Amino acid sequence: MEETKILYHIDDEDTPYLVKVLVPPDRVTLADFKNVLNRPNYKFFFRSMDDDFGVVKEEIVEDDSKLPCFNGRVVSWVCAAQRDNGILLVPATFVLFTAR
Repeated sequence: MEETKILYHIDDEDTPYLVKVLVPPDRVTLADFKNVLNRPNYKFFFRSMDDDFGVVKEEIVEDDSKLPCFNGRVVSWVCAAQRDNGILLVPATFVLFTAR
């Protein structure tokens, strides 16, 4: 079965993490991504191409949405959702690669 490797950085850590999802890159969804991360109450933004604005960070909220592929990869930024005491941002970058 084809898999998608997910390489991601959290905060200022130098060493990235790597996980494998047993879903092909053309079918990987936000739900697949969330299941691997297991981080509730986070917002997910993905690098995307908009016809009017060019390269943007697009928020995806529907779990069954396919992740946008940009230049052969999926890049994501993950931040904590707003809480009662304000907004806490957690810098994290995720890059999905196709296993070959």
